[in-house]
Amino acid sequence: MKSLEEMQPYFSGKKLYGNDFGAAKIEEWFADEKEAYAELINRGNTFNFDLMNVKNGFKYLPKNVFFNKVVSFGGADGEEILPIINQINNITIIDPSDSFKRNELNDKPLSRIKPSIQGNIEFENDSLDLITCFGVLHHIPNVSHVISEFHRCLKKNGILIIREPINSMGDWRFPRKLTTKRERGIPLNLFREWIAEKNFSVIKETLCEFSVLCKFPGYKLLITKSGLFITIDRFISKLFVWNYNYHATKLFDKFKPLSVYYVLKK
Repeated sequence: MKSLEEMQPYFSGKKLYGNDFGAAKIEEWFADEKEAYAELINRGNTFNFDLMNVKNGFKYLPKNVFFNKVVSFGGADGEEILPIINQINNITIIDPSDSFKRNELNDKPLSRIKPSIQGNIEFENDSLDLITCFGVLHHIPNVSHVISEFHRCLKKNGILIIREPINSMGDWRFPRKLTTKRERGIPLNLFREWIAEKNFSVIKETLCEFSVLCKFPGYKLLITKSGLFITIDRFISKLFVWNYNYHATKLFDKFKPLSVYYVLKK
């Protein structure tokens, strides 16, 4: 186990733990996470982000645009893209789990492929119209490589929608409640750096899931039913961006947005 001093570059948010792993360590990570999300679902330890995905993500898609080839990266059963199903022709879900099996979604053809352990995406250059990736990258070690693959596969003017936690999610050297073994958030500064490196155009960056609001009784229900609550959350998260830090060590450090949405165009 690495010491706290050795982990400091990661807890500070200057580096992302796992992003520079070699092939052997990536394989170990992949094995640990393969069925992790499905297990969380089975235990009831997941949230329904459908309304939040609409308000903070799908809302900013170009109007009256039809997406012929769409990839839902880590999309499980595919239901996360139902809000835009009428704008989609062909759907491919890239997901490692064997727990989700279907070949259509609202009468649209749906295919499934397993992800590459090393993070490569098995599509040709400039071949996809839309990629969605909701809460998946933080389960992956080499995040910057996968973002590069997203960019490579998208057509010119293709769209990428991402939602990810931007906090450490605790000290991952030790077991944590309500998380998988490997997951950790992605520092906001690194997200911005990698997006700029790939020359993505940022249609919208939305900070959300303000920490205090996430503790409210009924939070799971509110983000499912209340657009007003999601708007308030977005507003307060933006107000407290000045207090953003990756790994909280003091009480006031915890008053911050915990997640970000990106709507990006190639």
